Amino acid sequence: AHQRSLAAQAVQRQSVEQARAVELELEETTAALRRTEAACAAAQADVALAQQRYAAQEGQLEALSAEFEASEARSFELEGALTQQLRHLDPSIGHSLRGVSIHHLSAQFLELVLQAGLGMEASLEEAASCVAKERTEMVTCPRDGLQGSAYVDSIYGPENAGPATHMLSCSPRDAVGEVVGALDEF
Repeated sequence: AHQRSLAAQAVQRQSVEQARAVELELEETTAALRRTEAACAAAQADVALAQQRYAAQEGQLEALSAEFEASEARSFELEGALTQQLRHLDPSIGHSLRGVSIHHLSAQFLELVLQAGLGMEASLEEAASCVAKERTEMVTCPRDGLQGSAYVDSIYGPENAGPATHMLSCSPRDAVGEVVGALDEF
């Protein structure tokens, strides 16, 4: 009977220890759950804050976009007014047969070629890519309204351009100095 009593006590102690272990495990699980809930709440707060920042930035972007569109519209309006003024000062702007004057070629174009680091022996093609391309990329073509124009549309004034009276045919490989020199003698 004593052994049974000892065995029962041992079983009871073991049950108490198991209950304590389960209770401890339950407390640890509860604490871990609370930590997870706190981390989840913090993450949700971070998400809410990020959403607020996103909404604010989206609002700023929309405002900037509206400002840009208004600025772009004003730019087109001003460009149109400027084009009208230029046409008043130089009626040949947009003319389908508008050409570069010999005066411009010999007095200004050759100077631009030299400033670009090219010599008089540079080909017309080289001169066009170094001098003309840079000047014409941002100019709106008066004939089609698109950005990028012919060189003749990037210069103004009757001394520089006007309705062409002669047509010149030469190779893009011809030396710019020779072509302009020949035109000067013409």
